[in-house]
Amino acid sequence: MHPQLASHKTVGVTVQPYGSTCWWLTLWILNAIAVTAFQHSEASEPADSLGHGLVAHWPFDETAGTEIKDVVNAAHRGTLEAGASRVDGPLHGAVGFDGKKSRVWVDSPRALDLPAEMSAFAWIRCENVAAGEYGQCIYGQTASGGNGGQFELCVGRGKNLHEVTVLWHDVDVCVSNAKLIAGRWYHIGFTRTGQPGNWNCTIYVDGTASGAAKNIATDVGPALPFAMGRPGAYDGLYFHGAIDDLRIYDRALLPNEVKVLFQVR
Repeated sequence: MHPQLASHKTVGVTVQPYGSTCWWLTLWILNAIAVTAFQHSEASEPADSLGHGLVAHWPFDETAGTEIKDVVNAAHRGTLEAGASRVDGPLHGAVGFDGKKSRVWVDSPRALDLPAEMSAFAWIRCENVAAGEYGQCIYGQTASGGNGGQFELCVGRGKNLHEVTVLWHDVDVCVSNAKLIAGRWYHIGFTRTGQPGNWNCTIYVDGTASGAAKNIATDVGPALPFAMGRPGAYDGLYFHGAIDDLRIYDRALLPNEVKVLFQVR
């Protein structure tokens, strides 16, 4: 039983037929407080938890300049480069990428060293969902030579031309069931749970699980430079589309938290 509900049920005052009206007023106030507290707790718990474990959050709501601020840690600011532009998104501002050279460069902040459980979620809109053999990288960690880091999210990769693929350490570990449509906004993300030698990955599309993999033996790899619109420091696999409200956690969000995050407006 919910503790607030238990509190509500145990409130009791014995009132005599001709007792003081103060007793009735006290009873009414106690019951109102208990019911309100219960309803508020039930409604707010998932939303309140969305700040727990949040290590980076880029809303992309700036209106000028080239700086992209992380509202969790100022040291994680990104920079619009090579034609990345400000566009409208589902949550106010977003960043558009041309699929050629544009990117948001973040580099290697310590908080993005995530060798264990984690989550990453953002709104994305793809202008091209059938990119080819290696696809387009929406965001991720990669060295300049192409070696993959601890996480990467791609679209249009290999035979999965309309799906989202999660990679770590250069290995495709999970593919979405949902097939994306060009020009439409989606809330996309993934969670990683488990431990070295036995990882699990779940992809979510618009608040619902859409593809999962279990017992993944591939190690998550080292922390490498991070960027949006391309894979880290690697000059290639540029993303053609837009990103809004990217959030990264050092824990795996629960399914009900993912659904609440999708509903944030």
